[in-house]
Amino acid sequence: MKKLVIACCIVLTIGGCMMAGGWAAGGQLYGSYYGGQLHPVSETVRDATDFVSGHLQYRSWWDADGWHSGWFDNWVEDTVDKAVDDTLNSIDTDWVDGWLEKRREAIDQTDQAYFVPYIGIDTVQNLDFTFVSDAETDEQDTIYITFASNYDISGAEVLISKMNGYTWSLQLRPYGAEDCVITLPSSSSDALDSITLNIGNQRVEIDGSLTAQNFHIDIQDGTLIADSLNAGQFDLSIDGGRFAPDAFCVSSQMDVELGSGSIASTIVTPGDGSDLGYQVSTAGGVFLLDGQAVAGGDSGVAHASRKGELSGSPILRAEIGSGTLDLLTRS
Repeated sequence: MKKLVIACCIVLTIGGCMMAGGWAAGGQLYGSYYGGQLHPVSETVRDATDFVSGHLQYRSWWDADGWHSGWFDNWVEDTVDKAVDDTLNSIDTDWVDGWLEKRREAIDQTDQAYFVPYIGIDTVQNLDFTFVSDAETDEQDTIYITFASNYDISGAEVLISKMNGYTWSLQLRPYGAEDCVITLPSSSSDALDSITLNIGNQRVEIDGSLTAQNFHIDIQDGTLIADSLNAGQFDLSIDGGRFAPDAFCVSSQMDVELGSGSIASTIVTPGDGSDLGYQVSTAGGVFLLDGQAVAGGDSGVAHASRKGELSGSPILRAEIGSGTLDLLTRS
């Protein structure tokens, strides 16, 4: 047996040397027979490689269970690609063409050189309005906010008007020669998430009521008048101006920073008025509630607070400079 093993090794060695010598001399190593003839090893390896690359593909990926990898038949990739194509083809994109057509029609119906939302095309959930004054005059121009069937602007130089998501950002300066009117669709009067009014030194009159989840109002020396404003939360910053809606309804919280200006209105709460809590500080001004000085004035105290009588009562938090905060509660 030992001699047989030695003989086999000698034969393998001689065969290997002959194979190497023949290959070096330009010969071929034949390793397979099919199709009625011998085929060299290089051709066999190439055909096998082409078959694998044409039918299999190596993939690896990561998911919650860790790394995965392996060879996969190309029909998997083809199936995935087909599924993606079918999904994309099934998506209805006709609304895009319809939206563009409506937008073109809206533009053609007006001669405005600036953007104005169009009901049925644009979804407006937030208003962010800034009113700029003429630096050469201290005269207040009146800006009217009214309600009709669609959006519109007249009597103003529009500096910015654009949609940011669902927010209509508008910045304008009244001409002065004619009434400045901003028209909102009637449906928007009680369907807004937030309203921001940077009034500056202008006079703003809202012909009707506006409702939003949040109101942010900034007044320098201007004036805001309205039938009623309604929100869960108010944030008022008033320097020397005046905030005087006939009534405003607050269901959660009202934050006030008042300088030398004034606030005079009826505040409507979910209860009878006694549910209003407050935390008020004055520095020369006065807080009047139903005609009685609560802080400042002849009250003898600069700070006053009370807790609302109901669970979840709205709260008024105010810092008053030399101005007057005069509120009536509706019984």
